[in-house]
Amino acid sequence: MNPELRARGITRESDLHAFGRAIERCRSFGIEIVPLPCPETLYLGKDREPGTFLERLNTGDFSLILKELEEDIRDIIARKGPPLCIIGVNSSPTCGVDTTFYGSDDDGSAKRLGRGVFLDRFTDIPAIDVQVFSRYHVYLAAPLFSAAERRFNEWLSGVLARHLFEVYLPQEAGEDGCERGIDAQHAIFTRHCEALSHMDVVVA
Repeated sequence: MNPELRARGITRESDLHAFGRAIERCRSFGIEIVPLPCPETLYLGKDREPGTFLERLNTGDFSLILKELEEDIRDIIARKGPPLCIIGVNSSPTCGVDTTFYGSDDDGSAKRLGRGVFLDRFTDIPAIDVQVFSRYHVYLAAPLFSAAERRFNEWLSGVLARHLFEVYLPQEAGEDGCERGIDAQHAIFTRHCEALSHMDVVVA
């Protein structure tokens, strides 16, 4: 999640936002971040043009780098235990999760489904694209008109929290008496709307 290690000109503002939010999520839930080395940077240097695996990385020397890095990471896992996941970046030739710019031997698309060549060495470990991992603020829009519904909402909120989602539960905002004035109703409505504007996901 270090933009300085990426190829020249490919990092957008949305990428920087996602990197920051992913780090924020880990810190919020006390998850240790273990940065992985970037094989492309080690092989081609920081200041490099974007390219596919077949164009510039399909060499014996690069395969050796991947092998050595995998051994180093396996050693870390042996000491620390299995990680929650690997956070990758879609489209990367090495660290793509769902898509990768592998290249094409014919006139087909250079982009294909699947992991990049580095993450593909760790198929035993879940991998999540950074854009997906960075979306963790959840607005739980659920009925709350009975005690049973409220208990279910609290249970579901707990399940989401255990999976590292930060949950906004409307029933916890403001007093819940049967009678309240128009000002109190407006304040609660405003609070919910403000929270909703900052959410990544709505569960309803």
